Amino acid sequence: MIERFLEPEMRSKLQVEDCDDLRMIDDLGVDSLIMVEIVMTIEETLKLSIPDEELRGLQSVKDVKDYISQKIKGSA
Repeated sequence: MIERFLEPEMRSKLQVEDCDDLRMIDDLGVDSLIMVEIVMTIEETLKLSIPDEELRGLQSVKDVKDYISQKIKGSA
């Protein structure tokens, strides 16, 4: 379910079809403003909070998806 939600959201923000292994900054050129928009969308939609110190560890699209999956499993 998470992949189905995130993939379209990431694609619309980043204009990339297959983006799992791409690094947010290095490969996609995501700046801090775009990253904040992505995180805010995720937080609002899934009712999650992503602390800044944990956000720094999210380097790739897969990292983001894995992090969210882990948070959802932890709250269940």
